[in-house]
Amino acid sequence: MSEETAYKRGFSQRMAEAKTIILREENGVRLDEPLPPWAENRSGAEALDRKAGARVRQDHDRRCAAIKEDEMAAFQVLTAKIRARDAPARAFRRAHTPTHTGPKRNQ
Repeated sequence: MSEETAYKRGFSQRMAEAKTIILREENGVRLDEPLPPWAENRSGAEALDRKAGARVRQDHDRRCAAIKEDEMAAFQVLTAKIRARDAPARAFRRAHTPTHTGPKRNQ
């Protein structure tokens, strides 16, 4: 299953987990430093949804970037192996291929 498919299928579960983590983080801060009565409460449902959505998207983007880096590293290793394997054949072709393919001067 691709990362995009897994992201779409598990989005609601990831959102719920992110909301739980954010609430734990915010409640931990509030227990240490409670808001004064006149302060605005910024932990409404919409704000929580925005924060959780942003966190889920960032996690997804990080996973996609890591997958792409791994694929590029594997591709570079494969390319190096192919070049090493084909090096003798290329050297032979270079040695036995005429450098001038046009008409000769004396003709």
